[in-house]
Amino acid sequence: MYNNDMKILLFLLLIAQQSFADKLQITYIEHPPYYYTKDNTAHGYLYRKVEQICKDAKIEATFFSLPVKRAIRKVKLANKQNCSIGWFKTHKREKFANFSLPIYQNRPLVVIAKKKNIHKFKKYHLLKDIFLDKTLTTIMIDGFSYGSIVDKIIKENHPIVYTFTGNQKQLIKMLAKDRMTYFLVAPEEIFTLLKTNGLNPNDFVSFKLDDIPIGNKRYLMCSKNTPQATMNKLNNSIKKLIDLSSF
Repeated sequence: MYNNDMKILLFLLLIAQQSFADKLQITYIEHPPYYYTKDNTAHGYLYRKVEQICKDAKIEATFFSLPVKRAIRKVKLANKQNCSIGWFKTHKREKFANFSLPIYQNRPLVVIAKKKNIHKFKKYHLLKDIFLDKTLTTIMIDGFSYGSIVDKIIKENHPIVYTFTGNQKQLIKMLAKDRMTYFLVAPEEIFTLLKTNGLNPNDFVSFKLDDIPIGNKRYLMCSKNTPQATMNKLNNSIKKLIDLSSF
């Protein structure tokens, strides 16, 4: 009788552990078109990808929006399993987080500026040369990364950079109001940023630079308390649903 009771108890504990392992909190920042909130609901094509990945992995995911620094802090300090969508993998972040397989790769970053200011950039073909021109200013989101290569160019060349705790949607508004000369952006974001802010695309110009590499890969960034079994489920579904050979 004792052995039967122990077997039942162990079985119930196993079910409870499995139930816990199959639930996951997932945050996202407001960064259209990848992930954003509309009508109090999560939207965006990377949000939909992750929703599909979790469904395939039989993981019950709860999604909610946080600002950049709070999303990072949530992953750092989470005492339970927590992930955030679409982050670049950096050495600094790998110290406090686990990363899934990639879920997307951006096109190479471009510079966006007001068309009236394009003459200020005509002589430059390298990002580092724009950074060395102290008459040109930019604003970056606090806690943001542009990938290891661009982050290194920023660190080495000390551009005139102001930081704030907002989001990409606010950046384009600030550019429109001449609060800065330019900022860096993935080209696939530009149409949505202009459209959602009611801005005229003819007032802006974007251009590539020779020292900006191929686009950065985006990952699910998860707390160290997220079990390896959960990470394995996510990765198995990513392999099934995403063509990793295209990255």
